[in-house]
Amino acid sequence: MHRKNLYDSTNPHIGYKNLLDFINENNIDYFVLTTNVDEHFEKAGYSKDKIYEVNGSINHWQCGKYSCDSPIFPINEKIEVDNNLVPEHKVYCPKCESIARPKILMFRDFEFKSDRTDIQAKLFNQWYYNIFRDDDLNVTVLEFGAGQSVGRLRMQHSSILMDIPDAIGIRINTDPEEISLIRRNNMMFETKSSLEFINELCFYKP
Repeated sequence: MHRKNLYDSTNPHIGYKNLLDFINENNIDYFVLTTNVDEHFEKAGYSKDKIYEVNGSINHWQCGKYSCDSPIFPINEKIEVDNNLVPEHKVYCPKCESIARPKILMFRDFEFKSDRTDIQAKLFNQWYYNIFRDDDLNVTVLEFGAGQSVGRLRMQHSSILMDIPDAIGIRINTDPEEISLIRRNNMMFETKSSLEFINELCFYKP
């Protein structure tokens, strides 16, 4: 509950807007893959049909009882939390009244209901198929801050560069040790913050 309130009260940093403005001004087709669960891309104005939240979202909840067929439901209100006590305000399934849980994929999570992320994955795969079959497109992959401990985004990045040899990949990470020992001819590396890179990209003057 504390984390949900924290995400809700935190606005996306200016880099989200600057990158979206750059995309719109240059008429760039795009798709966002993110392991973040804070919905900051949508909050910053990115189309929800262009976002694939591979680990789910903290603002969408499911019944904690996997056998319940209740649909997902949003939790929009702020929930008061006393950090010294077990919170009295729990979220319950609107159908069976079992305790609900955030629709977030955890490690070894066999009770995560993937219906929402499956829809997002289908939209991404349709978009990617159209990109893959068009030889005239210039494809660039920007990877911001993806670490090696959870390699989902890194694997997708590498897969795209293998599928589309003419694509360019850029891995941005402040930690040199997170850059990777694997070097690909079509991948560049930037040891800097995401915001620093975005500002350089969006406000570059030749």
